[in-house]
Amino acid sequence: MSPTVEHTILVLDAPVTVQAKHAGPGLYIYEVPDSVDVGAACRWRVGHYSGLAIARFETAEAARAGAEAIAFWTDWTADADTVRQTGLSQPAEKRRAILWAVENAGGHFDDCRICG
Repeated sequence: MSPTVEHTILVLDAPVTVQAKHAGPGLYIYEVPDSVDVGAACRWRVGHYSGLAIARFETAEAARAGAEAIAFWTDWTADADTVRQTGLSQPAEKRRAILWAVENAGGHFDDCRICG
């Protein structure tokens, strides 16, 4: 199991530092603090090293499974703009495959209004 490291995430009010685990090159798994997404059921995130969240999960185990499922779909070590432009923008089949992989692991990309 990888050691816990400090990771700064980007949230609406200001960046927040959390304890995270490396989940693959460019990917982290972490639990958001209680002050972030208050009331959301999915407290665990798979995030990009830039601090941007990729997907949301209810448990750490589901987040690990989600990270493993998407790790090979693009170069997550690239900067966020490059990932958006070259890794996730084309082709549509690739976007659907990543969405399916996250959903199959129990996660989602949108806010938690769709949970529960």
